[in-house]
Amino acid sequence: MILRAEGLRKFYGKFCALDGVSLSVGAGEFVSIIGPNGAGKSTLINVLTGVLRPSAGRVSFRGRDVGGIGPARLARLGMARSFQLVQIFPELTVLETLQAAVVARLGRGTRLFASLSRRRLTAVASALPIAVPSAMTPVFT
Repeated sequence: MILRAEGLRKFYGKFCALDGVSLSVGAGEFVSIIGPNGAGKSTLINVLTGVLRPSAGRVSFRGRDVGGIGPARLARLGMARSFQLVQIFPELTVLETLQAAVVARLGRGTRLFASLSRRRLTAVASALPIAVPSAMTPVFT
């Protein structure tokens, strides 16, 4: 199993948001979590992805206990979370938005964006922890 949760409980004061949740996800599996508003879906995802520490129970990723370790440390172990933000860069294409994530992750500067217009390059660069040299001229293809 790649991801396993056993007996998860999460309390906010006296309110129990998760009560004994267990699940496992194997390699290549796709899993959906469904339920009405207030059912604990977001809390479960926050616990599974290390944002919140469970009040009880255990979360393991590739056999390692990861309960509450935080998303940055969890990403270094190989698990990342995506958010349903449909317009992070409203003027960029889906491909350009994905390229922005790759550039940020790999720390490769702006080389993947050489074919972008100056306007698009500036839009991407302003949202990432990279610097765009003022003398840089995009290459058009």
